[in-house]
Amino acid sequence: MRILAIDIGSANIKSVILESKFKRFDIVFHDISPVQDMLTEFVPGEQVLSAGQIATLREVHDKYAQGVDHIVTNMPFSLYGSRVTSFPFRDKKKINAAVQFAIEDEIPFDLNDCIISSHVYPGKGKESHVLTGYAPLDPLSRFIEALDKTHLQVNVCTMEQAALASAFAREKGLHEDRMAIVNFGHRKSGIYLFRNGVPVLQRNVMIGGYQITKAIAEKYEISMAEAELAKVDRGFMPHRDLQINNDQRVFAEIIEKSLEPLFSDMQQSFMAFASRNNDNIKNVYLTGGTSLIPGLPQYLSGRWGKRVQHYEFTAHYPNLSVRPQKNSEVMLPIASALALSQLSGPTKTQINFRSGKLKLASQGLNLNLQQFIYPAKVALAVYACVMLSLLGQMIFLKSALTKKELQFEQKIQSVMGRVSSSTMLTLKTSPSKLKQNVEKKIDEVGAQFKGGGDTSFSALDVIRSMSGAVPKSATMEIKQMELSPSSLSMQVESPNDQTANAAITALLHAPYFSNPKAGPLETMPNNRKKFSFATGVNFKREAE
Repeated sequence: MRILAIDIGSANIKSVILESKFKRFDIVFHDISPVQDMLTEFVPGEQVLSAGQIATLREVHDKYAQGVDHIVTNMPFSLYGSRVTSFPFRDKKKINAAVQFAIEDEIPFDLNDCIISSHVYPGKGKESHVLTGYAPLDPLSRFIEALDKTHLQVNVCTMEQAALASAFAREKGLHEDRMAIVNFGHRKSGIYLFRNGVPVLQRNVMIGGYQITKAIAEKYEISMAEAELAKVDRGFMPHRDLQINNDQRVFAEIIEKSLEPLFSDMQQSFMAFASRNNDNIKNVYLTGGTSLIPGLPQYLSGRWGKRVQHYEFTAHYPNLSVRPQKNSEVMLPIASALALSQLSGPTKTQINFRSGKLKLASQGLNLNLQQFIYPAKVALAVYACVMLSLLGQMIFLKSALTKKELQFEQKIQSVMGRVSSSTMLTLKTSPSKLKQNVEKKIDEVGAQFKGGGDTSFSALDVIRSMSGAVPKSATMEIKQMELSPSSLSMQVESPNDQTANAAITALLHAPYFSNPKAGPLETMPNNRKKFSFATGVNFKREAE
């Protein structure tokens, strides 16, 4: 499965393609596409996305949407509200009913005219924490219509804090109970506070890189484009370890004053967290393009006395193929979190504003053959192994069958003599025909003996008499026998020494044999015993 995640920003559109195969996943591609009208004044109204954002999203569709199975985007913060509630039970039906009851009196519109979506995070014991997002249908519909203009078939529209919580739950190396993510954007910045992986508080402030650029342009009376270039090339935040001159100090103070409302709001958010949870935020992680201003982590760390650093998501996923440069990686956490939030399993976010009346219509049969390549290779490898195994077994069995058939033919020829190919085929395939021919051959040999003089026995008589003389425990197999009216010689095999000796003893004491002699025991390759036996025969004396 290939997932295209799109972080819609006002300065850049960040795209990530995540590929999942069975229980493994990998980020195989990322891109940061600039928005052309990023420096133009834009106030969201009837048009939720700017013309530049729509144009860039169309480029993203044309470049990357082909061959993906699932598309997810973030939501403009102005379209939705959210709240975290806790309940002393985990039953989903009870939670859904309680959530709607809890938010009904807090939102200024009818619940029937909005989309409500929740995600349940398990707490201690039977406790449940629920993140609920709610968005009015009218502005949300305009956002979906704007996405449709870009031809992107978006399956999921979700909140940034929900995506981040899903990514944190999946990460192996991030185990923090009190942390903050501050996404410094171009026109707005988001503050997301987490406790034990649950997004307990979120604030959005309309302060970002755009306000810095505008302040520089007004101060030095230059164009927005020139001010943007000056901000990127010369901008920095002052801190105690930095030695600067007066001109640099003035330039840094412009940036500091532009971001001061955001810093104050962040401080209030930390205080609200401490008041609600009786605990303080431990670590602060920075993301977004504006967070790349040199000295910003050091400035905030010195201001708040907290550990402040850029959030490097690839450090928590050592198996990822994509390793962006630092400047790119700082801008990709939201897009990466959006992609990770769509992976199957308990960490998959349930927050989706494209549901109910705004659910994506069926696109018909649109198969992505690329997703079947890996399973097909596995199936082909398994099939090849099975076929090679069966082929080996067939060769072995055919060889064994050929050997057995050859031995069978030799036995038949030892009794019947040389026969034609058609007769041999009949004897091998028809047990009744074989029995009739063997009995006929025995009768012929017996008749020869009867016509030979003073003998009154046949080969069948000899075999029957030996069967009576040799006990059943003395197993022996006659491999070759030559019988004349006065003598008998045989080649005999037995399973082991004990049965061979018992057979020899019985044969040596048979009353109808004269001067019997048994050859020494020989050991065969399969540990069977072989011996020869020769004697004269005197059936008349036995008959008398």
